[in-house]
Amino acid sequence: MAEVVLDANVIVALLYAADSQHRRAVALAERLEAEGHNLVLVDFLVFEALSVLCRRAAQRKTAPPDLSAAITAMRSWFDNGEVRFLGSECERLASSILDIVTDSTGLLNANDALLVALQREGAIDTLATFDRQFDKRRRFRSHVVARPQAVAEQPVENGLRRLDLTEIRGRKKHLLRTQYQRKAMANWYRIIAMNPAH
Repeated sequence: MAEVVLDANVIVALLYAADSQHRRAVALAERLEAEGHNLVLVDFLVFEALSVLCRRAAQRKTAPPDLSAAITAMRSWFDNGEVRFLGSECERLASSILDIVTDSTGLLNANDALLVALQREGAIDTLATFDRQFDKRRRFRSHVVARPQAVAEQPVENGLRRLDLTEIRGRKKHLLRTQYQRKAMANWYRIIAMNPAH
């Protein structure tokens, strides 16, 4: 099976139980592992996740992330050799990174562009992410997490794989534009999870 790199937003959601994507991240990680995929942590993405958690810990008055627990988890990943060191490739790939950011008209940041460059070279395989900007990159293999549950592999351009979580039990994909709609959908997901037959 494939190696799947966890994007920073998935790492944040896994480590921060109050994150809006926490359940989706846990479900995705469990599903990928059950299917035999190897989950990969990359140094610069772990540090990006740490930066996000630090910012949230400093800014959120209610339910801030447990920074100590997150750092303990990250330290164990590094100590146990579970993190792949690819950030040093920035120097060699600097020109490609800048070209990718330019080509995306700023939709991809430097870390995202580095992921694209690394995938082009075969240094990484597929990316598990909540970032929909990767959908706009042709020939980029990503597991874009749009909906929980209902995971199905689908072919994309040039025969490349993408794990798509966009359909739940035949319901059409739609955008949630308001906070009220997001809360209603979150409640719906909980109901579906508790009553899988519905």
